[in-house]
Amino acid sequence: GIVDIGSGLKHKQIVRLSRPANLTHVLLSLIYRHTGTTVGGEYRYVTVTIVDIHGDKTPKVTVPLRYVGANDQSPVVNITNNVTDLVEGQVEVCVTCGSLTVTDFDHDVFPIRSASVRLLGDNKSFLYQRVKLNATSSLINVTYNVATGEISLVGDASEMEYQAMLNAVIYANTFEDIGGLPFDHVVVVFSVSDGQNTPGTADVIVRLINVNDRPVLLINGRLSENVSFHEGGNPVALLSNSVRITDSDNKYLAGATI
Repeated sequence: GIVDIGSGLKHKQIVRLSRPANLTHVLLSLIYRHTGTTVGGEYRYVTVTIVDIHGDKTPKVTVPLRYVGANDQSPVVNITNNVTDLVEGQVEVCVTCGSLTVTDFDHDVFPIRSASVRLLGDNKSFLYQRVKLNATSSLINVTYNVATGEISLVGDASEMEYQAMLNAVIYANTFEDIGGLPFDHVVVVFSVSDGQNTPGTADVIVRLINVNDRPVLLINGRLSENVSFHEGGNPVALLSNSVRITDSDNKYLAGATI
């Protein structure tokens, strides 16, 4: 920062005047200007000392000047691990797995105010899939909207507080046959806001990995059947009418072995 006197005289320069009235006029024209990078919350100190013609000085008068930065930069959300897999049979999986970071250059003066986590999809799919938050914070209030599949986080808190909360997001899918879904992946969108600038966003792709389930053969609800054959008697059926064959993954079967 630079202290200007009148029309451009800068700090450390000595002004020689003969009359106090003129010197008062110069002091009243003091202004402060800053041309460097944004540094919020720091103090500068301007000191003024008057010297007479005999060299006697007045005590220093100090003006503390607190630099208040402008909230002119959006938060930045970065996710290094932006692809994760949910394998059929898993109930849930971490979304960012600790790889999400939140950066806000104005955080010393302007805290993070809110964030959201949204699962892209239609409201019917939210009956069997959703995003969940496996963490709590005394500073951040968390709500979930079933209709939109969105987690909302609201509260003034630091970057690290929001970062920890967002890294605790998990994706859950309870659909029995992932391979039967009309999509093979979902997108989870993270958004962080300071309340004034455009929110910072980033997303993660969760791939849905199908696993082929084997067919199931049950006889009277069991895996075995007791059958009796009498010597010299008529042929008997090995399997009763209560045989049930199911395959949750496939409409058709390739064959059987006896």
